[in-house]
Amino acid sequence: MSGNATVRRRLGPALALALCMPPASAQAPVSLSRDVQPILDRYCVACHLYESPQGDLLLEAGDTHAATVDVPSTQAPLPRVAPGDPEHSYLVHKLRGTQLQVGGSGAPMPFNADTGTSGLATDERRLIEAWIRAGAPDN
Repeated sequence: MSGNATVRRRLGPALALALCMPPASAQAPVSLSRDVQPILDRYCVACHLYESPQGDLLLEAGDTHAATVDVPSTQAPLPRVAPGDPEHSYLVHKLRGTQLQVGGSGAPMPFNADTGTSGLATDERRLIEAWIRAGAPDN
């Protein structure tokens, strides 16, 4: 009997499987397509779509990365998304409602947000910030 078979027999299949799995802290990196785009689809794409993109910003799937990462904002002296740096990403300030504090303009986003607040849940905003912090990969 091999060593693995002995472990499975002695510890039980569930525990043996758990020992072979990576630790919970080894989560998959935040993904633009899997994690961020669904948030943008839910809150942003209605205004930032091909037919009439508000602020000349397309946020439809397949366009988001090229339209945001390392692209200068048209409203503030910051890039829309600064890879690795959420604090210098205008998108984050629009979502937080702090766009005026960084020399930006307009209302917080999403459009229906109350002044000074974001219409996103805190965990959704943090997920976008985590994607940016991870370098804003096109994944």
